[in-house]
Amino acid sequence: MSPTSSILVYDRRLFKIIYISSDFHIGHYNIIKYCNRPFKTLEEMDNYIINNFKNTMKQNDIFYFLGDLAFGKENVIKILEIIKNSGVELNYIWGNHDKKYKNLIRPYCNSYSDYSEIKIKDQFIILSHYAIEDWNGRLHGSICLHGHSHNTLPQKKNRFDVCVDGSNFNILSIEEILKRKDVINESRTKNQ
Repeated sequence: MSPTSSILVYDRRLFKIIYISSDFHIGHYNIIKYCNRPFKTLEEMDNYIINNFKNTMKQNDIFYFLGDLAFGKENVIKILEIIKNSGVELNYIWGNHDKKYKNLIRPYCNSYSDYSEIKIKDQFIILSHYAIEDWNGRLHGSICLHGHSHNTLPQKKNRFDVCVDGSNFNILSIEEILKRKDVINESRTKNQ
Protein backbone atom coordinates (compact mmCIF):
# COMPACT_ATOMS: atom_id res chain seq x y z
CA MET A 1 0.00 0.00 0.00
CA SER A 2 1.42 3.37 -0.97
CA PRO A 3 1.35 6.28 1.42
CA THR A 4 -1.23 8.87 0.70
CA SER A 5 -0.98 12.57 1.24
CA SER A 6 -3.69 14.98 1.92
CA ILE A 7 -3.79 18.59 0.91
CA LEU A 8 -5.47 21.05 3.19
CA VAL A 9 -7.52 23.51 1.21
CA TYR A 10 -9.19 26.42 2.90
CA ASP A 11 -11.61 29.01 1.70
CA ARG A 12 -10.08 32.46 2.33
CA ARG A 13 -13.60 33.94 2.49
CA LEU A 14 -14.25 32.10 5.76
CA PHE A 15 -11.34 33.75 7.58
CA LYS A 16 -11.26 37.32 8.83
CA ILE A 17 -7.93 39.07 8.68
CA ILE A 18 -7.38 42.36 10.50
CA TYR A 19 -5.61 45.09 8.53
CA ILE A 20 -4.43 48.49 9.72
CA SER A 21 -3.31 51.42 7.58
CA SER A 22 -3.47 55.18 7.25
CA ASP A 23 -2.88 58.21 5.05
CA PHE A 24 -3.98 57.09 1.59
CA HIS A 25 -4.51 60.74 0.62
CA ILE A 26 -6.50 59.72 -2.48
CA GLY A 27 -6.96 62.79 -4.70
CA HIS A 28 -4.24 64.82 -2.93
CA TYR A 29 -1.75 65.84 -5.59
CA ASN A 30 0.65 67.69 -3.28
CA ILE A 31 1.23 64.62 -1.10
CA ILE A 32 3.38 63.22 -3.94
CA LYS A 33 5.73 66.17 -3.52
CA TYR A 34 5.44 66.57 0.27
CA CYS A 35 6.23 62.93 1.01
CA ASN A 36 8.36 62.18 -2.03
CA ARG A 37 5.95 59.47 -3.15
CA PRO A 38 7.30 57.58 -6.20
CA PHE A 39 4.44 58.43 -8.57
CA LYS A 40 4.45 60.70 -11.61
CA THR A 41 0.75 61.49 -11.55
CA LEU A 42 -2.09 61.64 -9.08
CA GLU A 43 -3.99 59.04 -11.09
CA GLU A 44 -1.03 56.64 -10.88
CA MET A 45 -0.82 57.05 -7.09
CA ASP A 46 -4.56 56.71 -6.54
CA ASN A 47 -4.84 53.63 -8.75
CA TYR A 48 -1.82 51.97 -7.12
CA ILE A 49 -3.19 52.40 -3.59
CA ILE A 50 -6.74 51.40 -4.59
CA ASN A 51 -5.49 48.30 -6.44
CA ASN A 52 -3.39 47.30 -3.43
CA PHE A 53 -6.52 47.60 -1.29
CA LYS A 54 -8.58 45.52 -3.72
CA ASN A 55 -5.87 42.85 -4.02
CA THR A 56 -5.33 42.61 -0.26
CA MET A 57 -8.70 42.91 1.41
CA LYS A 58 -11.36 40.24 1.12
CA GLN A 59 -14.98 40.09 2.17
CA ASN A 60 -15.42 39.95 5.97
CA ASP A 61 -11.92 41.26 6.70
CA ILE A 62 -11.64 43.97 9.33
CA PHE A 63 -9.98 47.26 8.39
CA TYR A 64 -8.80 49.84 10.91
CA PHE A 65 -8.00 53.02 9.02
CA LEU A 66 -6.13 55.64 11.02
CA GLY A 67 -7.09 58.77 9.12
CA ASP A 68 -6.63 60.89 6.02
CA LEU A 69 -8.41 58.74 3.46
CA ALA A 70 -8.95 61.17 0.60
CA PHE A 71 -9.23 64.78 -0.51
CA GLY A 72 -12.38 66.09 -2.14
CA LYS A 73 -15.93 64.87 -1.63
CA GLU A 74 -15.94 62.82 -4.85
CA ASN A 75 -12.71 61.03 -3.92
CA VAL A 76 -13.91 60.33 -0.38
CA ILE A 77 -17.13 58.80 -1.70
CA LYS A 78 -15.25 56.85 -4.40
CA ILE A 79 -12.90 55.09 -1.95
CA LEU A 80 -15.65 54.55 0.63
CA GLU A 81 -17.80 52.86 -2.02
CA ILE A 82 -14.86 50.62 -2.95
CA ILE A 83 -14.44 49.65 0.71
CA LYS A 84 -18.18 49.09 1.13
CA ASN A 85 -18.46 46.99 -2.04
CA SER A 86 -15.54 44.82 -0.91
CA GLY A 87 -17.53 43.67 2.13
CA VAL A 88 -14.80 44.83 4.50
CA GLU A 89 -15.69 46.10 7.98
CA LEU A 90 -14.35 49.66 8.27
CA ASN A 91 -13.31 51.06 11.66
CA TYR A 92 -12.15 54.66 11.35
CA ILE A 93 -9.87 56.84 13.44
CA TRP A 94 -10.20 60.49 12.43
CA GLY A 95 -7.20 62.18 10.85
CA ASN A 96 -6.42 65.87 10.60
CA HIS A 97 -7.73 66.04 7.00
CA ASP A 98 -11.00 64.24 7.76
CA LYS A 99 -12.83 67.02 9.61
CA LYS A 100 -14.92 68.27 6.70
CA TYR A 101 -15.72 64.72 5.55
CA LYS A 102 -16.90 63.20 8.86
CA ASN A 103 -20.57 63.24 7.84
CA LEU A 104 -19.70 61.45 4.57
CA ILE A 105 -17.51 58.85 6.27
CA ARG A 106 -19.66 57.94 9.31
CA PRO A 107 -22.38 55.92 7.47
CA TYR A 108 -19.72 53.61 5.99
CA CYS A 109 -18.15 52.75 9.33
CA ASN A 110 -18.66 50.02 11.86
CA SER A 111 -17.04 52.40 14.35
CA TYR A 112 -15.35 55.79 14.32
CA SER A 113 -13.48 57.83 16.92
CA ASP A 114 -10.48 60.06 17.55
CA TYR A 115 -8.67 57.29 19.43
CA SER A 116 -9.26 53.65 20.21
CA GLU A 117 -7.91 50.90 22.43
CA ILE A 118 -8.35 47.35 21.19
CA LYS A 119 -7.09 43.90 22.06
CA ILE A 120 -6.06 41.46 19.32
CA LYS A 121 -4.56 38.06 20.09
CA ASP A 122 -3.83 39.06 23.71
CA GLN A 123 -2.04 42.20 22.51
CA PHE A 124 -3.29 45.55 23.83
CA ILE A 125 -3.13 48.11 20.99
CA ILE A 126 -3.62 51.86 20.93
CA LEU A 127 -4.91 53.31 17.64
CA SER A 128 -4.44 57.01 16.91
CA HIS A 129 -3.90 59.16 13.85
CA TYR A 130 -1.08 60.91 15.68
CA ALA A 131 2.04 59.39 17.20
CA ILE A 132 1.81 59.33 20.99
CA GLU A 133 4.91 59.65 23.13
CA ASP A 134 3.51 57.99 26.26
CA TRP A 135 0.42 55.84 25.59
CA ASN A 136 -1.80 53.77 27.87
CA GLY A 137 -0.03 50.57 28.87
CA ARG A 138 3.32 51.54 27.28
CA LEU A 139 5.27 50.24 30.26
CA HIS A 140 3.24 47.03 30.28
CA GLY A 141 3.74 45.89 26.68
CA SER A 142 0.98 47.68 24.79
CA ILE A 143 1.77 49.01 21.34
CA CYS A 144 0.75 52.25 19.68
CA LEU A 145 -0.14 52.26 15.99
CA HIS A 146 -0.46 55.63 14.28
CA GLY A 147 -0.26 57.48 10.99
CA HIS A 148 0.10 61.19 10.21
CA SER A 149 3.89 61.46 10.19
CA HIS A 150 4.29 59.55 6.91
CA ASN A 151 7.09 57.45 8.35
CA THR A 152 9.32 60.44 9.15
CA LEU A 153 9.54 60.06 12.94
CA PRO A 154 12.24 57.98 14.59
CA GLN A 155 10.80 54.62 15.56
CA LYS A 156 10.19 54.06 19.22
CA LYS A 157 9.90 50.69 20.91
CA ASN A 158 6.35 49.39 20.47
CA ARG A 159 5.22 52.44 18.47
CA PHE A 160 4.71 51.95 14.75
CA ASP A 161 3.64 54.22 11.88
CA VAL A 162 1.19 52.26 9.70
CA CYS A 163 1.05 54.93 6.97
CA VAL A 164 1.24 53.51 3.45
CA ASP A 165 4.41 55.56 2.86
CA GLY A 166 6.32 53.18 5.15
CA SER A 167 5.02 49.93 3.66
CA ASN A 168 5.62 50.46 -0.05
CA PHE A 169 1.93 51.47 -0.26
CA ASN A 170 0.77 48.06 0.91
CA ILE A 171 -1.83 47.53 3.59
CA LEU A 172 -0.43 45.56 6.51
CA SER A 173 -2.17 42.84 8.46
CA ILE A 174 -1.92 42.88 12.22
CA GLU A 175 0.26 39.75 11.97
CA GLU A 176 2.73 41.60 9.73
CA ILE A 177 2.79 44.56 12.09
CA LEU A 178 3.36 42.41 15.19
CA LYS A 179 6.23 40.58 13.47
CA ARG A 180 8.10 43.81 12.85
CA LYS A 181 11.08 43.96 15.17
CA ASP A 182 10.42 47.47 16.45
CA VAL A 183 6.95 46.63 17.78
CA ILE A 184 7.46 43.18 19.25
CA ASN A 185 6.57 43.20 22.92
CA GLU A 186 9.53 41.77 24.81
CA SER A 187 7.36 40.31 27.54
CA ARG A 188 5.39 38.34 24.93
CA THR A 189 8.55 36.86 23.40
CA LYS A 190 9.87 35.85 26.85
CA ASN A 191 6.66 33.96 27.58
CA GLN A 192 6.58 32.04 24.27
